Amino acid sequence: MIEVSHLTKVYPGRRNTEPVLAVDDLSLEVERGHVMGLIGPSGSGKSTLGRCLTLLERPTSGTITVDGVELTGLGGAQLRQARRAIGMIFQAFNLMDARSALGNVELPLQIAGVAAGERRRRAMDLLERVGLAEKASVHPRHLSGGQQQRVAIARALVNRPSVLISDESTSALDHANTQAIIALLRDLTDELGLTTVLISHQLEVVRDICDEVAVLDTGRIVRTAVRDEQHVLRYTNGEAA
Repeated sequence: MIEVSHLTKVYPGRRNTEPVLAVDDLSLEVERGHVMGLIGPSGSGKSTLGRCLTLLERPTSGTITVDGVELTGLGGAQLRQARRAIGMIFQAFNLMDARSALGNVELPLQIAGVAAGERRRRAMDLLERVGLAEKASVHPRHLSGGQQQRVAIARALVNRPSVLISDESTSALDHANTQAIIALLRDLTDELGLTTVLISHQLEVVRDICDEVAVLDTGRIVRTAVRDEQHVLRYTNGEAA
């Protein structure tokens, strides 16, 4: 479960410009096993919020609690350990071309000091889950964009996180690959009991799989939608999303 309470992020101004209020006193909760969509135009604060959830950006004020652990109260080794509970995937796949698909997935475990046999077993299990077991020895430059993103998803999950954050992870993909990746994220959320946050500027990306949606503008949540008993995503005024 993710709990965000009165979160504010202010970036200092540059060259005598005013400070930028990127996230403005924002609060939200995401239940375990749910997919929360964060949507909004460029500059709405959604990606800043995503980086704050992992403490890649430290909030100016407010708290972020994941599975009962207040991340904003941690530092140093404690924070590094807590971050292992959060997997993150990005628009840019950020794969190392010098490593095979298997080597890329193994990398977080290697950094964590996990033994070679265990690294390989866990990485191969995840490549199989994302449908790429037969591509384990292939290097990223020989994979399609959709396949590279599947490797990135496997890498994000190899530390067995409880939370997965997807920041515009389908923006570089065509429609068919976008739909396939979104379906995969929904399946993995259900299968692994993840709490997933899906950040996008496109409502159609989140409409089919999200349990809830928060619409951001100028750092605030301006509208919310929840999936009803008929599995229709509806805004709080009853309008279908």
